[in-house]
Amino acid sequence: MIKHIYLLLLVLFIGCNSSKNENANTLLFWSSNNKGEIEFSEYFVKQWNNKEETKIKFQPVPEGQSSEEVILASVVGKTTPDIYANMWQGSVEMYAKAGVLVPLDTLEGFTEFIKARCTKKVLEEITSSDGHIYQVPWKINPIMTIYNKRLMSDFGLSKLPSTYDEYFKAGEKIKADKDNDGYVDQWVGYTAVKVIWYERLMNFYPLYIAASDGGALIKDNKAAFNNEYGVGVFRFLQELYQNEFYSKERLTAGQDRFITEDIFTKWIGPWEIRHVDKFKQRDDFEIAFYPVQVPKDHSGPVYTYSDPKN
Repeated sequence: MIKHIYLLLLVLFIGCNSSKNENANTLLFWSSNNKGEIEFSEYFVKQWNNKEETKIKFQPVPEGQSSEEVILASVVGKTTPDIYANMWQGSVEMYAKAGVLVPLDTLEGFTEFIKARCTKKVLEEITSSDGHIYQVPWKINPIMTIYNKRLMSDFGLSKLPSTYDEYFKAGEKIKADKDNDGYVDQWVGYTAVKVIWYERLMNFYPLYIAASDGGALIKDNKAAFNNEYGVGVFRFLQELYQNEFYSKERLTAGQDRFITEDIFTKWIGPWEIRHVDKFKQRDDFEIAFYPVQVPKDHSGPVYTYSDPKN
């Protein structure tokens, strides 16, 4: 039985939610609020409830600015789910030290299960500082460059801009003031202009990983990105904004400017596919993905941030 539930349910909280008082044989399970994942979770929860005595009550994580902030608020308010399947890997250690997670390796059968599922390197990565394991890797959302295929020919680009220099040249070609009001309103790309730590996982971090061939941000509990790759990424981003190849303003209000074809590229995860398919305004709107940009002297595979959720 344990093997079946671990395929779906990834982080167990020490119980403090109200559902326990309602029914001791029911576990509250939260998934992400991504539509595809909701459908996936509903299907397997139904299969579970048809076979097992202990039932699962399912709901997507409540809406908020980010799922990380929602789960933190639920921990503080003691309204956590019993099981959560959208935990950012970087948060697990904090919650483990706070004593709100169940060490999964104390459950019968878990050690055999996790060793069969994960490589030695992954096991080292998910083992907390106290020697226990509180999470099970089950999905990743690799951050890549999405682009509008039709606009590539419209802008006269013969190849995808894969290096910093190529991206700057594309930015110069694409930058335009379409409505002649004196302000740029067409850009090579866009990334969120927010002073919030997790937004750096969508821009600086994947670019740094790509430039450094998978380099770490932290080594021996110290920052490890004050190097040529980290500095190079910051200069790359700085030049994008200084030359107005990227908007300096937040473009989240109103319509999605990638959908309205004012933006050629974005650094984003696979969840964007369903979003574009749902909201595209023309039938010939086609997208594709390619790796994030790298320095011109880079060679070999281009790594990126996987955005793991456990």
